[in-house]
Amino acid sequence: MVDGFRIPNLCRNSSLLLVVLLTQLTIAVVWLLGAYQNQWQSFGLWSFYAQWVVLSSCLCLCWSREWLARQKYMVGVLLSCSICLGVLLLVEFVSIFVMTGEFDWIDWSRFWPVFLAGIIIVCAILRFFILLEKFAVRSKAEAQSKIQALQSRIQPHFLFNSLNTIAELTAIDPKKAEQAIHALSMLFRIGLEEGKPTHSLEQELNLCKRYQELEEFRLGDRATIMWIVEVAAVEKWQVPKLILQPLLENAIKYSAQTGDQNDSSYVIVEVKETSKHLSILVENSVADQDEQVAGNGMAINNIQERLFVLYDDQFSFRVRSQNNTYRVIMRIPKQSL
Repeated sequence: MVDGFRIPNLCRNSSLLLVVLLTQLTIAVVWLLGAYQNQWQSFGLWSFYAQWVVLSSCLCLCWSREWLARQKYMVGVLLSCSICLGVLLLVEFVSIFVMTGEFDWIDWSRFWPVFLAGIIIVCAILRFFILLEKFAVRSKAEAQSKIQALQSRIQPHFLFNSLNTIAELTAIDPKKAEQAIHALSMLFRIGLEEGKPTHSLEQELNLCKRYQELEEFRLGDRATIMWIVEVAAVEKWQVPKLILQPLLENAIKYSAQTGDQNDSSYVIVEVKETSKHLSILVENSVADQDEQVAGNGMAINNIQERLFVLYDDQFSFRVRSQNNTYRVIMRIPKQSL
């Protein structure tokens, strides 16, 4: 709706943190002006009161966000102010009960200035978040263009590696070369198709297993991977395309180098689910940790940028490198197709 009243998502962790900081900053400025004789007790009470009101208002506005978005702009503004007024009245009644032990009349001479100040703060916060969201949309559009450029770099790189493998097999074992070409065609059909930036977890796992087949033709036992998939319906959940394959490629590469030196090379891919998240682990042995950190740079940056564009602050991505082990752990929210 063009003329609708659109409230930013105030339920995100980053939004709530920013609201708390802005509210506390406002209380600190008022307190430092000496309105309450700079008493620490008054500062603590007003901080608790203000945070209670503002966070409760944010929660109510968040719950009614979709409903408010269907309203005309001025109607949405009035309804939002009414919600904040209702929250403030409720907090005021509860505060009076806590302080006196009984419900009493509100001191309207104090209530209305507090209400007007609260409305100004809430409107300022909402306006700030609207501007911030517009900036974020513009930034994400630019990031998406950058990701497409990075993606176009990954695809030829992956294709060239696969063709080199097939070229080697053509001279050694033509039958395996034919199987490798079949695996490559299946892989490209699944992973490099145009359209949405996501596909099912099942497709991503199939893509990785086709890549594993190609590497096994070239590396033999050194490309062996231990798969641990504990997801009830891999076809149901969507993940970003090529979110796992670049990590798997580097894991095989550096574990194979370890295998050249001893028999302790390994690669583990573990995919698990919780009620709200998918957790993906890629772990491999490594001879030179610094070398893999440097070699994984483009893949890591690419994946992190894509995760940020798709999930904002709702994902986690960690890299651990110690004791000749390199481990990448990511967690993304579960989203159905």
